[in-house]
Amino acid sequence: MGITRREAIRAASLLAGSLIFVLAVVAEDQYSRNHWVPSPWIVRITSFSGIAFAAVAIQFRRHWRRRRFWIVVAGLVMLHSLAVVMWTRAAMHPRVLVPLPLLAAAVIIEVPILCGVLYKAGFSSSM
Repeated sequence: MGITRREAIRAASLLAGSLIFVLAVVAEDQYSRNHWVPSPWIVRITSFSGIAFAAVAIQFRRHWRRRRFWIVVAGLVMLHSLAVVMWTRAAMHPRVLVPLPLLAAAVIIEVPILCGVLYKAGFSSSM
């Protein structure tokens, strides 16, 4: 049995997305040589926040067309951002890098909590 059209489209999309990501990294590297760029802390926390919320959104894919879902997600993003800012100001200097395994552990803990909040808000997971 061969590859279905849907699988081929998914594979092509993944390759295109990967290519866009690599080109963006190269462009950012070239840009950063002559311009100001965010600190590594900002890049790490933004990346891990994006990963966390992407994982949560994928879990609730069937609700993407509902405006209420995105309003609740936007509220969670705002609360998450506020918590990150408060944690950064209270616990550490922003220039101190948090080890990547600690940020990964935070995402592993945060994703189920966010999914639980969305479940309690009346959204069922599509997985």
